[in-house]
Amino acid sequence: METITDVYAALRAGEPFAEYTRSGDAPLPPRSSRRIASVSFRVVLSGTCRITPDPGSEHSFPELVLGPGDMALFGPNVGHTLTAAGLADQTGNTAESLYCGYLQDRRQPHPLLRDLANITYIPVRGACPIEFESLLRFLRLELADSEQLPDLTPALVEASLTYVLRTWHRHHAHDASSPHTDDVVARALRSMHAHIEYPWTVAELAAVAGLSRAAFAHRFTTAIGQPPLAYLTSVRLAEAAKLLRETDRPITQIARVTGYSSTITLTRAFRREQGVTPGAYRHEQTLSG
Repeated sequence: METITDVYAALRAGEPFAEYTRSGDAPLPPRSSRRIASVSFRVVLSGTCRITPDPGSEHSFPELVLGPGDMALFGPNVGHTLTAAGLADQTGNTAESLYCGYLQDRRQPHPLLRDLANITYIPVRGACPIEFESLLRFLRLELADSEQLPDLTPALVEASLTYVLRTWHRHHAHDASSPHTDDVVARALRSMHAHIEYPWTVAELAAVAGLSRAAFAHRFTTAIGQPPLAYLTSVRLAEAAKLLRETDRPITQIARVTGYSSTITLTRAFRREQGVTPGAYRHEQTLSG
């Protein structure tokens, strides 16, 4: 089983977004500085679009020109711009594109996404599966006629991004050092994601992976970039943020289902990660929503 599924589990703790752009559209408003796009992609529906890095961005990449069906997959916190010249199709036809992804309330990208380059060009002209074309067509119709994120859009974003990430994953399957191809690490990841409320120890995770404690800790940290329990903390806090944002469940209950013994322990960990208490975070989200 591909560990790319664990990336999806991590992304679902974020907030999906989708934007439809066509020739002549005004620039989209900037997003809140507290939010970063943990992963995003742009796909061209018609015409030709030119993509360049955001001015002053710390992330650079070569300028890209995308035609119909082409996609660009962006790594964590990588901004980009559609240049005016790129939006005007030389034939006079309208250039259209979709920009989709997940926002996170985290200043550091999820460890499972660290393999993503700043930008990955995925040429699919003439080879786009009919199912993916149908998803994009439906998503475009949903967005073109609504200023708000329609009810069906989150599911369409997830399905579309699943296809894009699987395409990226296939291109990286030869890299044995990638966590997405390490089945031993994958077993531990799946157990953590399935039961984040459980008080895991490194020894128990090592047993799940079928390794000694020391060998597992080294292999996990090498593949993921964080020790096992530090990674587990990041997953728990991402889920806690999602529950605070999307539900009215009591904080005591959220603490329990995300693996914290009390509201106090959740509050301490949450404040270290987000800079605010769970209650203050929920209040901020209510005001911004």
